[in-house]
Amino acid sequence: MAEMPGTLNQLDRQCLEALKALGKTLGQMTLYKIGHPAVAATLKAAEDDLAQILGQPSNGELLYSFDGDKLIANGRIVGSAAQLPSSVSGFFARFKLASLTFKSGLTGGELASFCELAALRPDGDIFVDPEAHLSQKGITHIVFSEAVYAKMSEEAKS
Repeated sequence: MAEMPGTLNQLDRQCLEALKALGKTLGQMTLYKIGHPAVAATLKAAEDDLAQILGQPSNGELLYSFDGDKLIANGRIVGSAAQLPSSVSGFFARFKLASLTFKSGLTGGELASFCELAALRPDGDIFVDPEAHLSQKGITHIVFSEAVYAKMSEEAKS
């Protein structure tokens, strides 16, 4: 039986669930450190979902972005921002991300380092450049793409 247009297929649901699990991990990290059993369990769930998605022949990478309130994964609408923990949209906003990409070969250590970065307090004394953090930690399977905005002159608008 063919899928009806507008319905989510299994891969779309898995993409949504992986980001939900990451969001839950970030939420738990406001209370616990990365090694805590509650954090480890949700991080493992996210890692497993991402590994399944990235392990499929057609998916060497998984790119997440938002279009308004819609969550986009590899060019397909898979959900809405309201379906995700607020820590996910907060992370995108805080680091001014246009997209977040996970690549095939992603390790649990890379995902843990990513979560540590994302869980840093925005009002803390230490400013962290997210791309420099990834580079310093040797993380090559997670890529940030920052949103770039340009102010147009009145002449250019017409």
